Amino acid sequence: MSELYKEIIGDSILKDIIDCLKNDKLTVAMMLTYCAMDAMAFLALPKGQDFVEKKNFMAWIRRYMKADASQPYQYQPIDVYSARCGLIHNYGAESALSKCGKSKIFIYSYGRKNHIFKPTVKPNIVIISVDTFISDFLTAVNRFLVDIEKDYDLRNRVDSRLKGLFRVISESDLGKKVDKEGV
Repeated sequence: MSELYKEIIGDSILKDIIDCLKNDKLTVAMMLTYCAMDAMAFLALPKGQDFVEKKNFMAWIRRYMKADASQPYQYQPIDVYSARCGLIHNYGAESALSKCGKSKIFIYSYGRKNHIFKPTVKPNIVIISVDTFISDFLTAVNRFLVDIEKDYDLRNRVDSRLKGLFRVISESDLGKKVDKEGV
């Protein structure tokens, strides 16, 4: 993988999420995680498609975001998408999907290892361990990176989109990029 993968995915996206966790900025860590999921779905888009749609986000979640088999709740793409919409668009737990009963509602908890899901008591509520959810996302990104290494077509699509992802660069690195790339 190119240095750009490390710079954007490792040193920017994932580092920012981990830094938020370390500094008890849990809401921001969750928001960044959902935004990073969108970014990974963007990188994986089919050739010729330029914007992530619900189906692309859910396909990425279905393929890569896995809970440990011992967890009482296994991620469902519609639930993760709905939770993302609730937090990113409403700064809340509910979304249009959860309000009409098409998805579960995520409530977030920190400092615990396991999610809590008791479908016989509250079938539409899942208490998500922030620690575990973010850890599962980091593992999902690693799975995605492995696929990028193995799949030439995926790697080409990712390579063509990677440099367009947001990142902040130092002034000295900016000078190098201007000289090298004419940015």
